Amino acid sequence: VNSVKEGAGKIAAALSDMSDAAAHLRDAILHIDDILEVVEGAGESLSSMVENLSSAVGKFSDTMKTLAGISEDIHRTVKYLMGVDPIQLPTPPDGIEEEASRLFIYISKIESELALLNSDVTSMSGELVDILASVREIFDSITENIVDVIYGLESGDTVSDKVSEKEIDSVTNGKVFASTNNGRVEGDRNVGGISGAMGLEYSLDPEDDLSPTLSVTQKKQYRLKAVIHASKNYGEVISKYDGAGGITGRMDLGLIYLSEVYGRVESTAGNYVGGIAGIAAGRISACFAKATLAGGSFIGGIVGAGVTESASGGSSSVSGCYTMVIIERAKQYFGAVAGVDRGEYEENHFVSSVLSGIDRVSYGGRAEPIGYEELVKRRYIPDGFYSFTLRFVCDGVVLATVPFEFGESIDPSLFPEIPAKEGHYGRWDRTNLDSLEFDTTVSVVYTPYVITIAGGDRGDGRNMFLVEGEFTEDDSLGIAEGANTGDLTFESGFFTEDSLVESWTLTVPKNNMATNRVHLLPSTDHARIFVRTAEGWRQVDATEFGSYLTFDVSGETVEIAVVRHTVRILPIAIISAVLLLLAAAVVVTVIIRKKKKA
Repeated sequence: VNSVKEGAGKIAAALSDMSDAAAHLRDAILHIDDILEVVEGAGESLSSMVENLSSAVGKFSDTMKTLAGISEDIHRTVKYLMGVDPIQLPTPPDGIEEEASRLFIYISKIESELALLNSDVTSMSGELVDILASVREIFDSITENIVDVIYGLESGDTVSDKVSEKEIDSVTNGKVFASTNNGRVEGDRNVGGISGAMGLEYSLDPEDDLSPTLSVTQKKQYRLKAVIHASKNYGEVISKYDGAGGITGRMDLGLIYLSEVYGRVESTAGNYVGGIAGIAAGRISACFAKATLAGGSFIGGIVGAGVTESASGGSSSVSGCYTMVIIERAKQYFGAVAGVDRGEYEENHFVSSVLSGIDRVSYGGRAEPIGYEELVKRRYIPDGFYSFTLRFVCDGVVLATVPFEFGESIDPSLFPEIPAKEGHYGRWDRTNLDSLEFDTTVSVVYTPYVITIAGGDRGDGRNMFLVEGEFTEDDSLGIAEGANTGDLTFESGFFTEDSLVESWTLTVPKNNMATNRVHLLPSTDHARIFVRTAEGWRQVDATEFGSYLTFDVSGETVEIAVVRHTVRILPIAIISAVLLLLAAAVVVTVIIRKKKKA
């Protein structure tokens, strides 16, 4: 009871001071009102603005009167309690928090009107400008005093943004606890799996606040403390520009404690990528990151970059953290713990055979490597560090998952079949899965088919063969001169003659087409094309396509023979001569008979 009374006495004294301060503030408001009357006569262009400002000041003054009245009620209640034994607490007066919120709204309106008024009188007399400057200075002082009165801050008090691990459980506002994210998070900048940014709220206008539903008191507490505790992110975090973090993209203050990240964190066209925070000015303690990181510069397993001096005057701090990360892409300033040596680092460890701790240098007691076998023996290592998974992914869909132990090799027979995609062929982006030491994703990469491959050279820059089909960029046409033409027969007649000009053996890459169209540039005119089939050599129906003859073939090995078809000149000449002689004889006979009759 004595302690309660002692505390009540202090409250009474504080409320008395508050009441006095409110009276002084009302006097200051009246002075502002007097100044506004002077300004009001300076020109018609300012009349509307001054009227708005006067209205805001009037409402501000009314609110201060109400707040002072509430303070006096509380003061009387506390004095009453001082004389009561035992103490019986009455219901506190209603409305103090609501009135405080309204007070800050009116302060903000006055501030806006003063700024607008100041900008519109720059062309007027210097005396009027000086008056407005004095008004603004008085207003700033009033605002500062109101904040101190409402929240009991004295002139020597300082605002700290640090929260220790010991008091973390007592923080209830500005705190994220035991949050888990499994989805993909994507944005322009300052993107995080749990929070985009951890920072201060500067505006007194509720419409400008990050958390407009909080009361003034809660907002004040939120400015002092920001905590993410025991949270986990399993989803991808993708930022287009600067600031990508597994937990938060940008950390201006606060504490991230006992949180874990698994997955991928990337900035596609920016810098500052961290397994926990992209850039950090607060404290990160006892956190764990097992992630794949990618970005431009400042890439780190815990933070992309810390700071040497934060808003509270201290530096960033990273302590007691563990990482197993792969940095897939980085231009400069990268490490398994941090990208650059800024801020404080203590007792951080990482598992990696290729990375160093901070900016390609490891430091004992700050950011040092540790073997996996030793890591798993330590206390408080989360379950996510004991298991590893190989995922086979196609177009975002997981085709199969294979669990494995640290350092294990995967049998190639475990690769699933690649799904077909029209007009494309697919390949795995990775085929060597020996001695895996990290969660691994193998993805299908689809590439449009090459529809034509060429081979052979006629010496004039033109290809001898063109083959249509669905081929990969690595496929090539095999061409060997000669074919087994021993059983090739021609149908030569009295007037025509067929002769073998050339033969080839083509090896066509295996593809999805049942037949492939061949374009052949023959070395002779009057060419006929023969192709060996299961029943022997057969002449194919070839179509002229420019200088090429086109025809369809099947199978991977194709034997082709080019036969020149010519007409025999001599027999035709003899027959022609005989026919001419016969014709001449007929003509002569007719002439002779006509003469005899004559």
